[in-house]
Amino acid sequence: MNRKLLRNEHLVATWQDITLTSHRVWQIVREGSSASMVSIPVDAVQWARLGRHHLPWLLWLAATSAVLGIVALEHDRNVTYGLFGVTLLLMLLYGTSRRLVLEIGAGAGTIVVQVVGEGATFEGALDFLYQVESRRLAHAHGGDRHASTSDVWPASGAP
Repeated sequence: MNRKLLRNEHLVATWQDITLTSHRVWQIVREGSSASMVSIPVDAVQWARLGRHHLPWLLWLAATSAVLGIVALEHDRNVTYGLFGVTLLLMLLYGTSRRLVLEIGAGAGTIVVQVVGEGATFEGALDFLYQVESRRLAHAHGGDRHASTSDVWPASGAP
């Protein structure tokens, strides 16, 4: 799915399957044989975050099975060993389900990218996030053409 640029729009950065242009951020999502595109104007971006997604209920189940294993220790050792095995399995699943994701959102629209694969690093995601935020702030300050420098900076001078 090739995307044409708008008039006076130029490419700023591309990371994973997200593209940042001078006017918007977009992502092409492929699921099976279908593809869709999520596009958010740069000045409409409300939040961007780089964080971990995880399944905390797996950790709670592991803690519960460990406590039950301790309680069952006095009654039946085979049950205790089984519950400790379940605890280890749940902790392994929790550890492997944690993933680093980059999210960009505006209203109900969200762009989510998992930071994995070739060339996907934390630094690359952070750099892309910085570019999105700096582009958004440039649009926010450059959007009002009637504002003078005295409206932006205090009378005492620039910072």
